[in-house]
Amino acid sequence: MKSLQAGEWTLGIVTTLLGLAGLVFPDAILGFLSFAVGAVLLICGAMLALKTLAHQTSLFRLRLALGIVLAAAGLIFIIKRDTPIRLFATLLGLWALASGALKLNDAIGLRQAGEKCTGLFLQSFINLGFGLYFLANPVSGTALWVRLLGLYLAYLGGSFLFSLAIENRNR
Repeated sequence: MKSLQAGEWTLGIVTTLLGLAGLVFPDAILGFLSFAVGAVLLICGAMLALKTLAHQTSLFRLRLALGIVLAAAGLIFIIKRDTPIRLFATLLGLWALASGALKLNDAIGLRQAGEKCTGLFLQSFINLGFGLYFLANPVSGTALWVRLLGLYLAYLGGSFLFSLAIENRNR
């Protein structure tokens, strides 16, 4: 379990750094994007699947399927580096929507249990918003699109790190 948590910290840091690089150096990132995104998707998918198997959480099948699909998509992006950005935008949009829906489900469950979950509601709506944007606007290869992708990846990595810090504090 410690190695899983170390992997989550690493994923959060790498995703945040990749996002910041996309914000600062969009043209340079565009050539490296397929491999970098493939690595992030592969790690995210594997971590989600392993975490789901370790903790039989709500929506078990959906979380496990999402993890497997993310890992498979990551492998495709690593192996086929010429994968069009438009396909990536669609996959990222679907992932962000699914992630937002899962977070919204968790937030509703926590709210019904009487716990505070405003941050989780906010995260779910941010994910849903980015998901809708990437699905509706899969603009291929522009610096603005890469900056928005960088912004989302920086947010995603930061939210991983924030969630891990909160988990560690509550233990």
